Amino acid sequence: MNDYTFRIRFRIVDGTVLKEESTEREIAFAPGGPYTLHALARGQPIKESDWLVLKGPTFDNEKQARNAGELAKDALRWCSARLKMGIDVGQDKRKGVVTEDGKRWLKRKFEVSSEDEVLDDVHGLCVYKDQPGTKFCSAECKLTVHRNVKHFQDAFGEALGSGLQFKGELRIAFDLYSASHFLSVPRAAHSAALNRARFLTLWTALESLTHLMEKEDRRRSEEAIEHLRGFIARIKKSSLPADEKETLEGGLGALYNEPPKQLCQKLVAGHISDRQYGGMDACSFVSKCHKLRSTIMHGHSVTADDLVSACSELDKLVADLLIELGGRGCQT
Repeated sequence: MNDYTFRIRFRIVDGTVLKEESTEREIAFAPGGPYTLHALARGQPIKESDWLVLKGPTFDNEKQARNAGELAKDALRWCSARLKMGIDVGQDKRKGVVTEDGKRWLKRKFEVSSEDEVLDDVHGLCVYKDQPGTKFCSAECKLTVHRNVKHFQDAFGEALGSGLQFKGELRIAFDLYSASHFLSVPRAAHSAALNRARFLTLWTALESLTHLMEKEDRRRSEEAIEHLRGFIARIKKSSLPADEKETLEGGLGALYNEPPKQLCQKLVAGHISDRQYGGMDACSFVSKCHKLRSTIMHGHSVTADDLVSACSELDKLVADLLIELGGRGCQT
């Protein structure tokens, strides 16, 4: 008997909606039933809500439901990069606390049967027993871009059908990419602080992807490493205090790998070298972004136009890399 299911409450970046007139849409299918998309507020058209719920099929046990739910979250991450739109899948935590007394009051207020369960409406994945009458309680107190819900459905089905599952740095990069969209909303278009934050978040996503490279591809030349080993050996034999030795040895050991700029260039050269960003090849654009990052981090000013333009193109580059690496089944 299929007793368990899951739901994922997620948010689409402010200023974007899925263009769907209905209040509910089946977007994928499994032996236990459909994957159903609906607005957080039941009865509200999907196109009018940036908070959405993905309801999964049913499963024989909690473990199966949780595993399927995690795969569905990864599929939503894939949609974010594939469609170049921010999707916040949450951390599977509730945003507020509703006490048991509060839940009993809600049952009376909305005439919910005493046998029906009232669960916390977590932002993210929730696995629960699939029984009629289950309710979820939460409270949420917009220029709008309309995105075709069919494109969303296709991207979700593409990821789910391919069995994509992201781990480690790849999952982190997907989440950072999506988070960057929540730092770029219409009403904040002229906020220098948010634009800087968005750019640095995208750059961090790019850097995190370099950790997927093979160890030998990240290392400096053997000659350079031999010089570093020599310096470390001299430090070990020195009369410096132990804590200072440890600090210096750790710093020099970190230099065994190429610096972030070169690693990012190697990464894009291996996957998207044939593409153009900001009117230049991918490696040249990465070099430009690294220079811009250094300018920002050292407290120097950057023009709003340069920053907005760089964010737009870096967004495309990171999304393209995520699709390339994620689509190749990276499991790191």
